[in-house]
Amino acid sequence: MFKIYGMELKNCAPRKGWAKLVESVYSVLRHVDNDPVFNGAQRSGPTDAPNPDPKPVDMSLFRAFIGQEIARFNANRDTRAMGIKKGENRDEAFERISKGRIYRPVTPLIHRSVRAYFKLVLVSQVGQVRFDGGTWGDETTQTGMLRHAGKQVLVGFDPQNYSAPAMVYGWEDPKWKGKLLFDALPNVEKARHNDETSRRRAITEDRRTKAGTAKYVPTDLAERVEGWRAEVMANAGQAPLPVKPIVVQLDLRGPLSPAPALHQPNEPSQAAKLLALIRAEQNDPNRAASGGNR
Repeated sequence: MFKIYGMELKNCAPRKGWAKLVESVYSVLRHVDNDPVFNGAQRSGPTDAPNPDPKPVDMSLFRAFIGQEIARFNANRDTRAMGIKKGENRDEAFERISKGRIYRPVTPLIHRSVRAYFKLVLVSQVGQVRFDGGTWGDETTQTGMLRHAGKQVLVGFDPQNYSAPAMVYGWEDPKWKGKLLFDALPNVEKARHNDETSRRRAITEDRRTKAGTAKYVPTDLAERVEGWRAEVMANAGQAPLPVKPIVVQLDLRGPLSPAPALHQPNEPSQAAKLLALIRAEQNDPNRAASGGNR
């Protein structure tokens, strides 16, 4: 990114003499959060007193205090940081060092590129780029993108909104490397995810699922497959076994099931039982005569 903007990077190597200026700034600002202004708003650290219910301060107060601390720090003349002359503060040193340098104002395009998620993408034969299932590039950008067909370009996507237009820089072609090709390559097909956070979350979940299911994969899968194939070849040409019909028994349990039968199969009915009793009574030899038979 610094090469694209033509920026000269300094004071970036840790544990080096020329990094003392940046390290001193970080050393001062890291103590700002312990200021009494933020009392009760800090989360408990390993060596801090317990604060189970931190109450955040208003953002306007935070920005105002940080601005005051930065201004006070830059105006301090009692410093021995490298690159600052005796009796000079950081504001004066910055003005002195900046003389003769090109002033590069922060433009909206720079703001977009700083926030963007950049990725090397191959340009298709129709002048489009694809990422996460989405497609960028239409007929208005096709002519310019076709110059880089089959080559990689550096594409910057909005990490908060994948459907937003992307910016494209040349990369593989030495003539166009680092040069802005399109500041707004339109999105013609939405990606699978809406933003970078959800995409990374989906990747993490996919990896977790694969890791969880890997232990259930049989270690002798190849041997099992060979056994199944050998069984198929051994049974080749043989008549298939008859398939038994599948009989499904109706489940009559429930509130709509029929009432039980009055008598079981082969069991005499009530009328048959009564008739048998009458006949047995008539054929009883001990039965006393009645009526005209006396």
